[in-house]
Amino acid sequence: MEDIKRIQASVIDDDEPDYEADDDLGRTRKHAWVYIQKGPRELSESFFVEPTTSRKYNTDDSPYFTIEAVFNHKNYWINMDSSRDVEEINLEF
Repeated sequence: MEDIKRIQASVIDDDEPDYEADDDLGRTRKHAWVYIQKGPRELSESFFVEPTTSRKYNTDDSPYFTIEAVFNHKNYWINMDSSRDVEEINLEF
């Protein structure tokens, strides 16, 4: 019985919210995630992956507020206007 409780406590329920709507830090909280861009890997759409849960989010329907910086193996892009929401940012690099 203890094993079942331990396993249940460590499993992520997809019905649980990913973030708290009443977060006291709100837009000031920093967080990192993975951005997968469509292109030569035969992907038809770009999306985010939440590293803590492995959940996939469309770029227009993610729990993230804004983007401060993006990098890859060649470049580092900085968002000079971090007050803009994710949906308003051009993610074509």
